[in-house]
This record gives sequence, C-alpha cells and structure tokens, in this order.
Amino acid sequence: MRESAPARNGRQIYITWTNNPIQDTVDLFFFDTSGIQLLDAYQRVRNAEGKSVAGLSRSGVKRLVALRGLSSGADQWYRVRTYTDLSKTSFLLEKDSPQDPLLWGEALVEDASSREVSLALSPLLARIHLRSVSCDFSTQPYSDFCFFNKHLYLTYAGAECRPLGAGDFPEPLSWLNPGFLDSAEVRRLPHPEMLWQEGLGVIGPERIYPGKDFYCYPGRQTCLVLEGTVGADVCYYPIPLRGLRPGQTYELDLTLQRKGAPDSDTPVESGTVVAESLTTPWARGQTQEVTISLDVDASTKADFPDEVKLSDWNLLIFNAFGDLEEHAYGKGTPMYKTRLLRDVPYTLVAAANLGYRLPIHSLADARSFRYYLSRPDDYREGIPMAAVLEDVLVTEQMPLRLERLMARLDLRLDRRALEADVLLKVAEVSVGNCPSSVSLFPGSGVETASQAFARGFTLEGQELEALNRDLNDGLSGTVSLYLLENCSEIHPSHILISAEYHSPDYHTDPGAPFVCRVPLDPVVRNTVYPVVAVFSNKL
Repeated sequence: MRESAPARNGRQIYITWTNNPIQDTVDLFFFDTSGIQLLDAYQRVRNAEGKSVAGLSRSGVKRLVALRGLSSGADQWYRVRTYTDLSKTSFLLEKDSPQDPLLWGEALVEDASSREVSLALSPLLARIHLRSVSCDFSTQPYSDFCFFNKHLYLTYAGAECRPLGAGDFPEPLSWLNPGFLDSAEVRRLPHPEMLWQEGLGVIGPERIYPGKDFYCYPGRQTCLVLEGTVGADVCYYPIPLRGLRPGQTYELDLTLQRKGAPDSDTPVESGTVVAESLTTPWARGQTQEVTISLDVDASTKADFPDEVKLSDWNLLIFNAFGDLEEHAYGKGTPMYKTRLLRDVPYTLVAAANLGYRLPIHSLADARSFRYYLSRPDDYREGIPMAAVLEDVLVTEQMPLRLERLMARLDLRLDRRALEADVLLKVAEVSVGNCPSSVSLFPGSGVETASQAFARGFTLEGQELEALNRDLNDGLSGTVSLYLLENCSEIHPSHILISAEYHSPDYHTDPGAPFVCRVPLDPVVRNTVYPVVAVFSNKL
C-alpha cells in the first residue's frame, strides 16, 4: 500500500482532541461503506499549525478512521486492505502514556460535495483521579485507630484493547493486576505509576486532597484499591469504578467507615466506604515547558532582619478545580521547571522562609493555612514571604515576586514642641497587639486576642540610639519595627514607647519609665509605614 498525496479537490479535515487542535502527525484511512468495506485511500498528514488538513478519497459515502501515535512508520499499514483488517489493531498500555496518549476517532463522510469534516479524536486511556479521602471510624469499637495507607493501585486494568468497531466501551483483551497487585509485571511498564503508586500514610478524620492520578484501559471489573493497615490488621478497600469509559476522568471522594476486606479481590461490605464520584471528559491538551523562579524586591533592604534572605521555599501549583497538581520544596536557588497545559488556568502559590514543607493538599487548604511565629522576633530563616498568582495561563518564563508577609514601621520622634529644659530619652520601643500568625493570601488580620502577642517586636538599649539623637532641630533619627500583616480594624496593632522624662518640675524614677501608646491603622504586608511620634508640653 502506497501513501497517497492529498489533492486540491480533497476534503478539508479538522482534527481535534477535546476541542483543542492537534499539532501532530495523524494517519487517515478512508473505507467504502458497502460490502467488505475495502480501503479507498490512506494518507499520513501533519497538522503542524493546528489548522485543518487535506484528506483525499473518491466520491461517495466513506468511513473515515484517524489514528494518532499508534505507528512509527506509514509502511507498517501495508497489510490493511479492509476495515476489518484495521479493526484488529490493538492499543497496548506499555506503548501508551498520559503525556502523549494514543488517539483514535471514526466518522462517516457523506459525499464528495461535503468539503469539510470535523473529527474529534479520543484516548482509549481513562483517568482515575483520587480527589480526596478521609477515615471516620467514630461509630466503631476501634474508633481510636486510623487507616495507614501503604499502596494505591488499579486491579483488572486493561493492558490491551481494540477500539475500532467495539462501540463506546471496548472490552480489554488482557489485564494487569488481575485482582491483586502484580508488582513485577507493573514495574515492566515504561510508566508504572499509571497503575501503582505509594500510599498516603496516615488517613484520619481530617479530609486530605492527594490529587493522585491513575490511567488504564477500563474494563467492567476495574477497581482502585487502597491497601494498608488498621491497627495490626491488614485490610483492602477495592473501589469499583462503575461507569468508567475511555477518554473520561473518574473523580473520587472517599470516606472510609469500617475496616476493609481481607484481600484486594473481595468486595467490601455495604457501608464500609462512602464513595462519591463524578465522570467528566478527560482533556489533555498541548503542554508547555515552564520555568518558575522566585524573586524578592531588594529596594527596601535593611540590616536587621535581613529582608531579602531566602532560606527555603515551597511552590504549589493548583489546577482550575483547586486540586494540587505539583508541590515542590527546596533550599538554595528558587528555580523550578515543569510541564503544564497550555490555555488552561492555574493558581500558583509560593512561600519562603517558613522552615518546613507545607501540609497543603488543595487550594482550599492554602486559603485557610496560617503560618505561626514561635516568637515575634524569630527571623533566623528570614522574613516569611509569599506570592499568589490566581487563574493565570502559563508562559515559558513565570517569575513570581515574593512579598514579605510583614509590614515595616519606620519610627522617628518629634521633640520640637518640648521646652528646652526637658530631657526625653527612649528606653524601649515595641509593637503591641502584634499578630502571631498570618495567612499566605493577602488580607490577614488579628481576629481574636489569642492570635496576637501582647508585646511583639522590641528594640531597647543601643538599638534606640537613633531615636535619642536629634538630627534636625528636634527631629530624631529612624528605627524600624516589624510586624505580620494586620488588616483588622477591630483588633489593630499599636506602638508602645517607654521613655525617661526629666524637667525642672517632674522626672521619672529609675527603672520606672512612662509608657505612651501610638495607635496604628490597619497595616498590610510588604509595606513601609513612616510613623512620627510627636511629644509636646511638660508632663
């Protein structure tokens, strides 16, 4: 069989995958629709710019079949003479992958006068997405136990399948993990993670969002299995994936309520697992290599604390559904490379100088997360920082500008209204009602007294030399105070100034300075506020 060249009078064929143009090589087969359905024409075409391609066939009704990625060379199709020949073509899981899936599609072309044909290709793979899971044994005698999950895997996962002529549910010809985990066979796959992944560890009453994805050719017996222990008992939770079809995503939210089955091929009793599922089209369009870098604005750098220090960083990437797709934690150079989908919105959240990997599994977790300071002046890791980019489309270079989660107060004193024989010497300055925690997202504030230090960031002794020296006829130098963002109008922060006072009529006793309070409006993150405390008249 020779490859045909598209002619000017050939049909224009627009090939898509989930409404995204395919920029790749596609094999086109035209068959007669009568008799034994002989092959009429074959072409290998390339849709380099995502536009329609030319397909050539003779007049009359034809059956069009398009395949992508199944063959490495057009000469491998020389045995195809009829539609039945092509329908014997198998898709093999060992040659398939979620990143570059094998695709197929069929359509009836009515007549040569129809010059445009749209054909949507579909993967034979199905995607199983474990969105969330929790464990509630509160009504059981073993209510004090949690489920420790060691492995996650698919059983009765289709390994070979023939999609042509099989309707919308082609049944697999062979399976991997036939009722149990066959780790030796799964490891032979180029992508064993499609069928088998490490477990989630301890699963308790608090719902977690692992965002785990598995892929296979679905069959009527395909299950997702959670294997682990409850106390000393080994148990299994095989979750039937009823209604799963090729080219679809099966999203699962699980609640474990009893101990599981004794093996992975035994169905669990009714009420053991509450499984909520949602089936949606699986769209995997063109990907883009992305380099994400973290940067800090150095224009307001001070000596203490180091305002541009980066000791460690977290980067979290969430899809449009709020699921966590990737989480990177590192130290040193804040540079991360990955591949993300084009023309699909993502939310990126970065955090720096927190000292640990964030326990976040979803965008909802990120929005509710608060970072706590053990002490208001503990900046050994550097000032805590964060960056949030919501609903952005990816580009090749994506720099994230980190914002300090703190505000800086540049305090100076104005003594010009004091009489010449008055001495005012500051002994201590601190931030009152200083927030002890902050959200990664802007708008954080003190909601209750327990969320604040009564006395926060403090300067004393030689650190106050600039305040006790006049630089310009009664105006002092400047010192800097720091506090986490506090946008609260109900529980605002303030500055406490403790000072010694001496005049001909009055003086403070040694060790008993007077204290004045400078109220603050709401202060937002990554902002410098100049504050001038004005003193006037004798006390």
